[in-house]
Amino acid sequence: MPLRHLAAATRAGVSATAPGTGSPLVVAALPGEVDDVFPLWAGVVLPPGSAAEVVLVTGGPAAAPSEGHRAALRRRGIEVAREQGHGRRP
Repeated sequence: MPLRHLAAATRAGVSATAPGTGSPLVVAALPGEVDDVFPLWAGVVLPPGSAAEVVLVTGGPAAAPSEGHRAALRRRGIEVAREQGHGRRP
């Protein structure tokens, strides 16, 4: 229910993602205002360097950035996110 409340309160698309093989995989989604531009639905593989990838990677020590296009840039972005405290639980 929290995702439904967030979607209703913000009119934003909301998704739940999980680490996939290389990039995050959307496992559930609720539509929002940007669906015409960037629709999300279960089964969509998000592009490398997406915000979901940064959150998943900074959220746990076992996670590692995916390799591929611009891997070094993504790693640096993840390092910055960790330094700024993103992904840490209060």
